[in-house]
Amino acid sequence: MSLEEGKLSSDVVVKQEYSGSENTEKTPAAAQPQAQAKPAQEQTRTENLQRIQQRKLKIYKLPKTQKMAKLSMYSACQKCRCTGWKTQEENRHRDVESNYCPKFTEECRNPSCKHPLESHISHLTDITDEQLNELLGAIVDIENLFISMHREVDEETRKVYNYLFHLLRQCILSRQQAVIRGPLGDPPFEVPSISKAVSNFLFLKYNHLGQAEFQMMTEVAKTFLNCLNFWSFESPSVRCKELSHEDASTYKINYTRWLVFCHVPAFCNSLTHFETTQVFGRTLLKAVFKYVCYQLKLKMQADKDRMPVERRSMLVQLPKFLDALKLELLNEDSPIWDANFKPPVALLLQRKRERENNNTLHGHGANTSGKKSNNEPSSSKKYKKSDPDGEDVSDDVILKAIKRINESNYANKTELVAPEIAPRDEGKNRILLTIAFIN
Repeated sequence: MSLEEGKLSSDVVVKQEYSGSENTEKTPAAAQPQAQAKPAQEQTRTENLQRIQQRKLKIYKLPKTQKMAKLSMYSACQKCRCTGWKTQEENRHRDVESNYCPKFTEECRNPSCKHPLESHISHLTDITDEQLNELLGAIVDIENLFISMHREVDEETRKVYNYLFHLLRQCILSRQQAVIRGPLGDPPFEVPSISKAVSNFLFLKYNHLGQAEFQMMTEVAKTFLNCLNFWSFESPSVRCKELSHEDASTYKINYTRWLVFCHVPAFCNSLTHFETTQVFGRTLLKAVFKYVCYQLKLKMQADKDRMPVERRSMLVQLPKFLDALKLELLNEDSPIWDANFKPPVALLLQRKRERENNNTLHGHGANTSGKKSNNEPSSSKKYKKSDPDGEDVSDDVILKAIKRINESNYANKTELVAPEIAPRDEGKNRILLTIAFIN
């Protein structure tokens, strides 16, 4: 980044630090779950994302002249090589997002430019309001990345922020969508995904349980997946100390992928966002499993007294679930990691179809009168008589469990039973734990 570009970023970005970005940076020690943590000091990931969205909405509602003034600071001059209009010295601390709007005839502060503001936006006069808002949203993302980049202490993470910062910067200049290409590859990175493997594990291990117990384990599985999706993992500089050279190299690649495709796009929606459990598989889970389980158990222990009574019984099952999943994770021959694995639910659904076909063949499925006979026993009752194993889990429960396990968007269906530790919006080894349950 050039000196002039750095000055521009400082002018525009530093004063734009929104309240959601403050206190989001935690040291590794502060990131550890503690029973004594004060809720007032803890910020949720959702709250930070809401603040970012609120700022974008505020910008979208500005008069068009102010919008264009904001955009000019990130648009190339059409008369020289200047990459963004710079505010005059006396106005450097005034905020164009509030009540300040420079005149379009005002000269750029860059000594190698000195062209008026309108020279930076003359090529943008034909864009629609929707396109204008998209560009302004990308600018907010850039400014958030700039803050994250300069607060980050981990060198590798800072390099990723820097790369994404310049990628979005170039996308605004060229008015193109951000596309990430290169040696990182494209998601998904492994098959089956963590989400699919956990779903397989759930039906393989707990299919024999009754409806209530099976639903309980479904909630436990959902909780675990949510943690992985909203968690910040250890940086390579910390994690790789315990790994071999080959494993360290693999972890570094997956950590970079996670930053680029999962973590950063969560607060920069100019980038395509992917759920961690949908695009990563066994390799990443093995690398982070011990760390995640340790932090999860600490969090549960610290917050169990604040949890609703009805949830505590579920938490009793969590350690058992994690221990059983660990065995499957370490077992090279475990069927849950087979891309062609067919969970028992498929057999249940097939059995249901066979039962329905059998009823039809024997005249139980047809009703020429159009009315259901009160004396006719239901197919479910017949099934229970002919197949005693059918009482374990109903088809409705299985179908519901599949849907809930495979859902990738939990935003509107989560209930926090424990306050989160500050999210990792700017790096370090901070912990974000979202314990969520589907109601």
